[in-house]
Amino acid sequence: MFIGKMFLGMLGLFAAGLPGLLIGLVVGHLFDSGAARAIGQAASEKGHLGSVFFEATFLCMGRMAKADGRVSAEEIRTAEAVIARMGLGDQGRSEAIATFQRGKEDDDAWRASVQRLRGSFANKPEALALFLELQINMAIADGHLDIAEVQLLREIGGMLGVPGGMIEAILQRMQAEYSFTQGAGADLGGDTPGGMNRLQSAYATLGVSAEDSDADVKKAYRRLMNQHHPDKLISEGVPEDMLKAATERTRAIQEAWELVRKERGIR
Repeated sequence: MFIGKMFLGMLGLFAAGLPGLLIGLVVGHLFDSGAARAIGQAASEKGHLGSVFFEATFLCMGRMAKADGRVSAEEIRTAEAVIARMGLGDQGRSEAIATFQRGKEDDDAWRASVQRLRGSFANKPEALALFLELQINMAIADGHLDIAEVQLLREIGGMLGVPGGMIEAILQRMQAEYSFTQGAGADLGGDTPGGMNRLQSAYATLGVSAEDSDADVKKAYRRLMNQHHPDKLISEGVPEDMLKAATERTRAIQEAWELVRKERGIR
């Protein structure tokens, strides 16, 4: 860090000659030292937040896999597929799998991790929303949602202080998004895996209905895109190597919006 010394030193030189230069260098050094400490503290806090988010994510995924009392081979394959879609590196993938295994074997570990998550991310709503979405993604990745999985999602949301209505809204939107993406080859009137036609799935993916106004639909789309913006998630402490999941959600939201926009003639 030398910007403070350079700037304040030159300013002092022009203002008061050599004495001003010396004073500027001293003040600039203090400024640079403070800035370096602040950057170091911010990096340390970001690393801590990332570790808390990572651990809670995969511990709860492990618990989700065991929500019905047993872990099937299909659920293991589903977990591996979800981890693969996150774009983790080799080390991150190994840590994720180990944490997932611990989550399904230790009945209490996930609870403590969710409590740490709530304490660390209390004022970071987008990060908590992404965390819940990752858990829902794990629950519905095999194409169906068990009652035990829904109960666990509600319990996790309750521990995080997320209103039940918001959890249900996220759950419905993501189920619709799953249907929308899985029915990518269907025409507007063709049924998606969720039983809705493709246009209905697109509306539900955005969290709106065909009866909503153009302005409300556009507002919902922009809110979802902003919520999943990588820069915002990174600033809230989400590990950068887990952002691929948010990117995939952004792509699905964008595709749903384009379908709705064209159908309505919105420019």
